[in-house]
Amino acid sequence: SRRNFSIHSSGVTANLTVPSTNAFYFNPTGGTAPVTVQYDLVADGGLPNDPGHALSWLSVAGLRRGFANDWRAEAAVSMGESVDVTSRTQNLNTTATGINQYLASSNAAVAFNPYGVGATTNAATIAAVRNGQFVIHGNTKLSTASVQADGPAFKLPGGAVRVAVGVEYRRETLGGLLESGSTTAPVLVPSHIARHMSAEFAELFVPLFGASNSMPGMRRLDLSVAGRHEDYSDFGTTTNPKLGLNWSPVDGLLFRGSWGKSFRAPGLAENDPRSSGYGLYGDTLPCSHRAPATTCFGIGIAGGNPDLKPETATTWSLGFDVTPAALPGFRASLTYWDVKYLNQIVGLRGTAGLLTNSIYSTYRTLDPTAAQVNALLASGLPINSPINASQVTYIQDGRRQNVGGTFAKGFDLDLGQSWELAGSRLRVGAMVTRIDSLKTAVAPGAIPVEVVDTLNFPQRWRGRVTTGWSRGQFDSLLTLSFVGSYTQTGVTPVRHIDSYRTLDLHTGLRLDQHNSLSLTFDVQNLLNEKPPFVNLSGGYDPQSASPILRMVVAGLRKSW
Repeated sequence: SRRNFSIHSSGVTANLTVPSTNAFYFNPTGGTAPVTVQYDLVADGGLPNDPGHALSWLSVAGLRRGFANDWRAEAAVSMGESVDVTSRTQNLNTTATGINQYLASSNAAVAFNPYGVGATTNAATIAAVRNGQFVIHGNTKLSTASVQADGPAFKLPGGAVRVAVGVEYRRETLGGLLESGSTTAPVLVPSHIARHMSAEFAELFVPLFGASNSMPGMRRLDLSVAGRHEDYSDFGTTTNPKLGLNWSPVDGLLFRGSWGKSFRAPGLAENDPRSSGYGLYGDTLPCSHRAPATTCFGIGIAGGNPDLKPETATTWSLGFDVTPAALPGFRASLTYWDVKYLNQIVGLRGTAGLLTNSIYSTYRTLDPTAAQVNALLASGLPINSPINASQVTYIQDGRRQNVGGTFAKGFDLDLGQSWELAGSRLRVGAMVTRIDSLKTAVAPGAIPVEVVDTLNFPQRWRGRVTTGWSRGQFDSLLTLSFVGSYTQTGVTPVRHIDSYRTLDLHTGLRLDQHNSLSLTFDVQNLLNEKPPFVNLSGGYDPQSASPILRMVVAGLRKSW
């Protein structure tokens, strides 16, 4: 696949420090001290139009074979690659030949005028000021090989004990090139990181009671035990078990439970110091160390971290399924789940409370010396936004760290009913999730805080209701999706965000007896529902709603 896109930005803004040597210098309070002007460059070069593209391919080859005694085996290899380029070439040029040079000029024909009145800035100056760039080239490759087999090991009165075993090998590489500086004097930072992983896994299914030895209260009872061991080239080994139990006391009722441990290895982009927005940024954050000021300017450091550890989780669930013989076509299931997620990887740059909360003291330096600031600016890290060394009041290490924790629990409900009606089939269903509690700890030692129903976190309620009808070669499905209302904190007053509902229609027609030719017609957001307003750039919450209104899609598919 190949995808080309263009990002139209809302503008380029900066806090410009204007020295008294500027040809247009004006100090409303008198004197000759430098003046800070908050400036929007939309009138000087227009809105940025940033192009990009993404290319990816994947190839897979495999072999499946059956053996005696109901055993089967499978072997597979795959290779894939993704190439992504995102360009920003109309940024503010903060290099030595950029904005500060033109702010310091006393020549009115050359100097940059940040006041928006009087003489306008020379076109050549605008071009030199707006040629800052931030271009990211990314290249990822993934190769895998696996072999697995499963089948019955021996029989018990309740049925055959089944075993599954397998091995896997995976190699990942991430290459990149960051182009910063300006288009006329680019700063190139290449990166390359790779890892390989081997794994062994096994699962055992033990039917203690089944059709051949069932009794009252024990129509079915089975146990499953699984484990996976992985060895990574960059951070070591991990072993994760899982247990499951199913019990059916009567036909049509099944109780189930599971417990397990899992993990997520840091992504290569998270491990690579030269990724994840690598470099230095001029940031403004809430502060308390420079009273009476409530916000302070400083340097934020961004990038990956080679010392990251895996994220880990412990999960368990309890639930039941109902499929009564007295109600053909009816099904219902209810599941309670609990997740404890630790060592979450977080990029700290820009985090609320980073300068004021003691739990972040390890990751910040308040009131750094001039020598510390100048040493950081001269360290060779890319400077990705304007930084005036004389205004820096803090340095914060916003690179990715294992600092977070999430503790969640809730319910999943799934209901469905289908009917056969004179050669047609009618079906209705509903899936609803309720999150009882979702608490996050932003750093080790921090008290978990309830965040459900707040911006950037899941809503307490979300779900989907479906109605479908099919007859012969035709089928249709109407889906109502919804997320509940929630609040946006961190703004005054706290904002209530409305619930969001969309109705989608799918229809399909199979045009031949072998189902190799089909015609589809889909309408997404049939009622043209607008996303609820959220006080963010763009005016909506992309995690919960879509700015795309009604969209009609027709498709034709042929297979051989």
